[in-house]
Amino acid sequence: MTAEKFLESCKTANLKLKLKFSDWHLEVIGGGDAAESAKRALQNSPELRARLIVKMSESDRLIKDLLEERAAIRAADGLPGDLYSAALANITHGY
Repeated sequence: MTAEKFLESCKTANLKLKLKFSDWHLEVIGGGDAAESAKRALQNSPELRARLIVKMSESDRLIKDLLEERAAIRAADGLPGDLYSAALANITHGY
């Protein structure tokens, strides 16, 4: 599932996403079956979570700054230095 489709389905179900910076966890705010389904989708796919965080960074300067900093560190160490790789590393507690 793409980040855009996931966000569209959340909007339709009146759900919101909130990023918890302490552990780079995406929290689903809202209730019902749609919320449970969204939570399962996020839990089962760190790749989707990373894509969503990158999408969120387009409108949130703090997220963007943190991802850019991690991406720069990774690039300096010879690792992929794109925002997606930085988000995935933060989610999985990898480098």
